[in-house]
Amino acid sequence: MRTAKRAAGILSLFLILFLSGCRIGDFYFSPSLFGTTLAAGRFSSLTVSEANLLFMDCQSRYNSWYGSDNPGNFWEEEVSGLSFSEYLRESRMKNEVCALLILLDIAKERKISLSEEEKSACRQAAVFYYSGLTGEEKAYCKASERDAVSLFEKYRLAEKTIHALMDGAYLEISDNDKRVITLWVICTQSLSEAEALKEQLDNGADFLQKAKDATLLPQVEYQISRGDLNPALEEVAFYLRDQEISDVISCKDAFYIIKCVEDYDENLSRSNESSVYNRLRYEQWSREVLAYASKDAIGIADRLWKSFRFGLTDQITAGNLFDCYREYLKPFS
Repeated sequence: MRTAKRAAGILSLFLILFLSGCRIGDFYFSPSLFGTTLAAGRFSSLTVSEANLLFMDCQSRYNSWYGSDNPGNFWEEEVSGLSFSEYLRESRMKNEVCALLILLDIAKERKISLSEEEKSACRQAAVFYYSGLTGEEKAYCKASERDAVSLFEKYRLAEKTIHALMDGAYLEISDNDKRVITLWVICTQSLSEAEALKEQLDNGADFLQKAKDATLLPQVEYQISRGDLNPALEEVAFYLRDQEISDVISCKDAFYIIKCVEDYDENLSRSNESSVYNRLRYEQWSREVLAYASKDAIGIADRLWKSFRFGLTDQITAGNLFDCYREYLKPFS
């Protein structure tokens, strides 16, 4: 199964948590959830109609990416023993629902709420979105304009909670955190070849020329910041001084020799400071969310959840829910 051409709008607020490999909390199939409630946290809930809007938006986006150029039904392609429809529901969509409800529970505990101005913007965005749905789409999702307003308010409150968790962090960025270094790298699959190259380099051979002749990598020179390399390589690279050459490093069935060309690129390090700051802010709020999630599970109505299916259709094309959201509700600065 091919990967998505770009990040699905359904994951716009929480995608980075999913890509980091985190499961957003535990869940259980609850027989005590009845009626229109699909999932519930300690204080929060998501209705079937609200979830229908999310699933319809996700389905439309994937159909627009893959439906026209796929000779078969890509929703039925197998991924990890499931159809892609089931896989998307049980992985990304379940994480999306859990993350949303956990953030809403945190908002309730910390008394975070929407202002009247934010509620008004949510209503405007939801009305704009809902008015753009066709009759077929409204019948398909069985959701009202009020459901759309409620969903937009929940996402805004979740986003506001993320901002509050990040805003409370005291972040001090050291030169080492933001440091960008320039490396020349030789990579070979043969230990004996790497050892022979290292001996030649120790005897004065030109590193750059040897790298161009021998490396298996597509290029020789790299600008690297913290987190860019495999830890085994990073620990060596960031402790090299200017013009210093490493010993042979074994890493994932390959052998590396690294030369530090510049151990602190001032201009690139300065530019990297903003990225490091955002990463540290993300780590701050994600730690709090995952800590909260470890204490409380999300209940999901089993039969209702398993009734959700994705499929190919030309009648459902509304994949702009989060585009409308962002048109009226700007990111927190």
